[in-house]
Amino acid sequence: MKSSPDGTMRTFVTFRVSGDELIPSEMTDIFLLVATKAYAKGETYFSGNRAGTRTARTGVWYFSTDNLVASQRLADHLFFLIVALSPDQTRLVWKLSRLESVIKKRNLKAATTLFWHGAAGAKPPSIPNQFLPIFKSVSIDIEKDFDIDEIKVA
Repeated sequence: MKSSPDGTMRTFVTFRVSGDELIPSEMTDIFLLVATKAYAKGETYFSGNRAGTRTARTGVWYFSTDNLVASQRLADHLFFLIVALSPDQTRLVWKLSRLESVIKKRNLKAATTLFWHGAAGAKPPSIPNQFLPIFKSVSIDIEKDFDIDEIKVA
């Protein structure tokens, strides 16, 4: 895997809503966005070639920038996610308010995961401050999954 000049080998962002009472179509209706993967509790879904078909123990609706954004900059993935959720700031506030209402009503959890993998010695990215208030305003957890390759000693 080839890294970018700053040592980033791979980066993407996911936005996920989950819970036993999740109705995936409700999330799709709020965001007018096709999920990367979505299923309700008890539904069967394809989990991959190794795992095959499974029955969901809880509901999940998520959207990922992986394979959608060519940039290796975390900020570009965050910006893409925000625009995908809603290109208009006023509509985004309205959609997040609706999401918060559904989260409370159905006892759901929402999270944004920031994934970054760097080459040995690379410096993990910082999270641009302008994105934090958007997620914090609606009880969306921010999870960082940052990993750096170990330096191999011959």
